Amino acid sequence: MSQHIIDAKPTVLIIGYGSENAFNRDPEKMQLFESGYQRLLTLTDSLQLNVVLLAPPKQELVHTDKETLSKRNEQLEKTRDFIREIAWKQKRQFIDLFDLLVTEPEKQQYTSDGIQLNALGYQKMSDRILASFDLQKPADFSVELDSNGLIKASSQVTITGWKSTVRGVQFSLSTHGLSSLGQFKINAPAALYVDGVLLTKGEGPFPISLVTDSIQRVKLEQEISLKNRLYRYRLRPLNEAYIYLFRRHEMGHLAYEMDEFQQLVQEGESNISDLLAPIQHRIEVELIQPWHPPKNYPEDEVPAFIPGPNIVEELKSFKVPEGFEINLFAADPMIANPINMNWDTRGRAWVATSSTYPHIVPGREPNDRIVILEDTNGDGQADKSIVFAEGLFVPHSVMPVPGGAYVTATTQFLFLADTNGDDIADTRQIVFDGFGNADVHHMIHGLRWAPWGDLFFTQSIYINTFVETPYGQRRLNGSGTWSFRPETGRLEIFSRGLINPWGQALDEWGQSFATDGAGGSGINYLFLNLPMPLRSEQIA
Repeated sequence: MSQHIIDAKPTVLIIGYGSENAFNRDPEKMQLFESGYQRLLTLTDSLQLNVVLLAPPKQELVHTDKETLSKRNEQLEKTRDFIREIAWKQKRQFIDLFDLLVTEPEKQQYTSDGIQLNALGYQKMSDRILASFDLQKPADFSVELDSNGLIKASSQVTITGWKSTVRGVQFSLSTHGLSSLGQFKINAPAALYVDGVLLTKGEGPFPISLVTDSIQRVKLEQEISLKNRLYRYRLRPLNEAYIYLFRRHEMGHLAYEMDEFQQLVQEGESNISDLLAPIQHRIEVELIQPWHPPKNYPEDEVPAFIPGPNIVEELKSFKVPEGFEINLFAADPMIANPINMNWDTRGRAWVATSSTYPHIVPGREPNDRIVILEDTNGDGQADKSIVFAEGLFVPHSVMPVPGGAYVTATTQFLFLADTNGDDIADTRQIVFDGFGNADVHHMIHGLRWAPWGDLFFTQSIYINTFVETPYGQRRLNGSGTWSFRPETGRLEIFSRGLINPWGQALDEWGQSFATDGAGGSGINYLFLNLPMPLRSEQIA
């Protein structure tokens, strides 16, 4: 971490450590935290950084009882007092999120599981942090167009070069300040483009809050988000064992790509600096007509030299037992690069696909998908395809449930929610993060239900996992199977062992079986594991 701070060359460093002390009642471990915290501050002093210290917020009453919650928050209060005392003695800026964020711990308001902030929690935290800084609110601006694209009113903005175009109107715009927010209204169904990039579209009048001087807030946020993602790709690369560690001799040439990521990060910093400069931007308003066809661009183009599949010949090559038949259920372009499949209660196949595997190529953003395939006429072939979710990062497994789907994607265990029943994910929740990523085909995968309602998934031998949960830390170094209980949010280790376990199943007696794709190849018997409710039923 110290080297990452040195390499990043920050001017301001916001330090937010200490939340894990809620689970720590060992005085020696608390002393270890305090000494490590002080060593970090010694490093920042040597780099002459402007440091802001955050106190950890309280936990909320979720997945625990009031007595346990009170003890955890007592530990967090001790951590707050330690950080506050250091800030006072060393004259550092201190923001007390312990008092400012969660004010009623026995009510669930600002977290999703008691410890992880939800959207409202992040908003409140941002407000409290910004309120602690000396920032002046800039003047607002506004622009309003009528249904024909004519400018009806404007304030705190300069508009030049207005002209009519084939699809609407176009003009140049600059505001009277660098960071003021504004509102853009168009009294008609329209799409708004800024410098050729679609910013937003909608039916009827719609307001848009933007950064002044060329409406660049969204572009600025996108550049910052892109730069942060590129930095994370280098900070925690996939296939770490091949890039930095003991398997580098096999594919050591991959390490040079990390330098390219660093160059992309530096280019992103330059783009952010350019966007902060007051410049004039081109605004295009496309007045949408009901008969205009939607724009639909393919994600990738298949090289022409790849021969097309011969389905008839491929089917002839199968040797099928008597009483069985095999046919092609779905193919390109309906589905591409499938990794995993599970079925919902309506007989539809939910397929996790990836064009990113085995890792990201510098300069290309991952856009992996979850696709729903349906056979609507019962002929054994999918004739309907719906993209449930996109913009994912190597989704190894998907499990549909009422209201959405659970997904394992690189280091994250996700829940993608479909809140309106249109078979398209509306929100994305990171249930857990911190699963290992040293070898991409070893990462968490193979979602499977147990008969008693636990959701299993597996990791393989090169994966070292450290996950923070409402019930404390969970570690699994090497192969094993995880067990997740959706009702309580509890994550536990179900089994350890094997080398490359790539699938698990349970029979009606609760016996566990797993496949192993490496030294212990084939089907392995794990063990008999019956929860008490099932054991009672068997006895009865």
